[in-house]
Amino acid sequence: MIKIFKVNSFIIIVLIIYLMIGIINIVLHEPWRDELHGWAIAMHSSDIFQLIENKEYDGQMHLWYILQFLITRFTTNPFFLQLLHLIIASGSIFIILKYSPFSKLQKFLLSFSYFLLYEYSTISRCYALGILFLFIVCTVYQHREKRFFLLVLLLCILCLINIYVLILSLVIFIVLVSELIQKYKKQNLSIKKVGISIVIFFAVVVFSVHQTIPPSDSAFLQWFHNPFKAMAGIWEAYFPVPVISMNFWNSNIITNYYIRAILSVMIFIPLLMLFVRNKWSLMLFFGGSVGILSFTILLYLGFIRHYGHYFLLFIISFWIFQYEKNDILLIKFAFIQKIAYFINKYRNLIFTSFLFLHFVVAVFACTIDWLNPFSANKQAAEFIKNNKLPDFIAADWDTPCSGISSLLNKDFYYLSCSCLRPYIKFNKSRVEWSKKEIIKRVYQLAVNQNDTILLILNYNLNETDEHHYMYLKKFDSSIVTDEVYYFYLVSPGNYHKPTT
Repeated sequence: MIKIFKVNSFIIIVLIIYLMIGIINIVLHEPWRDELHGWAIAMHSSDIFQLIENKEYDGQMHLWYILQFLITRFTTNPFFLQLLHLIIASGSIFIILKYSPFSKLQKFLLSFSYFLLYEYSTISRCYALGILFLFIVCTVYQHREKRFFLLVLLLCILCLINIYVLILSLVIFIVLVSELIQKYKKQNLSIKKVGISIVIFFAVVVFSVHQTIPPSDSAFLQWFHNPFKAMAGIWEAYFPVPVISMNFWNSNIITNYYIRAILSVMIFIPLLMLFVRNKWSLMLFFGGSVGILSFTILLYLGFIRHYGHYFLLFIISFWIFQYEKNDILLIKFAFIQKIAYFINKYRNLIFTSFLFLHFVVAVFACTIDWLNPFSANKQAAEFIKNNKLPDFIAADWDTPCSGISSLLNKDFYYLSCSCLRPYIKFNKSRVEWSKKEIIKRVYQLAVNQNDTILLILNYNLNETDEHHYMYLKKFDSSIVTDEVYYFYLVSPGNYHKPTT
């Protein structure tokens, strides 16, 4: 029986420290466009059905949007989304501290590691919810024979969160069922009940995958990516050491992706050998890694927030491995056996070293975010609120500027689609115009409305003929490199048609 209410002082102290740092992080962190995009969709949806329709181009599952929708029924302040996200992330930390089989040092380092303290805690996306349920699955997994159906239910919930934890859930389910079928004669579970669970689980998988299929004109539908770029993500997951600069996010100290791909292979093989003493842990780690890599190559290349699921897989594989009996090595070659024995001898040291590296990177990431704006969108939005500026706002490029629109809860006229919108629809009809064409189009809007228009760009016009517009203000300090903004005024009276 899992004891829920017995909490020791170590857990309380670490959890309080985590919450304190987490609150500082979200107070000082400016949400970027991806955090605010779903929030804007939720704010401008009158019911769940409209919400699902409005998000159709996002290629995401419904659950995180529904949670945001529920919050927006009470407030339009995205800080409450950040607060909910921190609570979810803190739940994961509690599970680690209370139920994981790691040492206190490992629990501490893992709690304050890069992904769990920064990427999946400070930055409010759907991934934290998946991590919480992954760790709950790990906790229940040691009782899998008695709590098989609870475990299947948790895996079904995982499938409803995002595609990456769906992949991991699928692999865990296959490992679980394979193990139980092999041993079913010794267990109380019947093959019939296992068969029913298989049908239910894969029905949920199909339902979940269907949610992520965007319309045919989606900008996200890009098949097959460079395998070397995809493989490079493995290195970034285990060694998320960024370039030492303000613009550290989504960077890696190894800038050449071919080198990162080679290094990925070099670290993956030794890590694989950590699990060769138990075929189920080996199947989980290898199958999950191949699953994520296949998705990365075939459908979506991704960024470090996606690659982080390789590291999460390593954590849960190591976690579950601790519950297993160490069988004989699953390798026949003597030389490789010696290497595997050597690696396994220092298994805990290797694990702790990775956690320490991620701890150091987390300290760096939090410090940079405290000292610098993550995005300039909040400063830009406050400038608009605090000054008497034109009510009509045109913007380009659409995605970087959409965060300002979300913070203001205001429709922008996006040049890319020539339409007023409160959020972006990621379809292929969006057009990137030249700078001169943008000025022409905004000027025509000003003429049609007989009024001055505020033009927001995420790049400097830098044109010699400034009769076309009037420069107003810039916000060019941002960790996210393309979320810098330049404000211009365009009115019918100050534009002169350029000569050709």
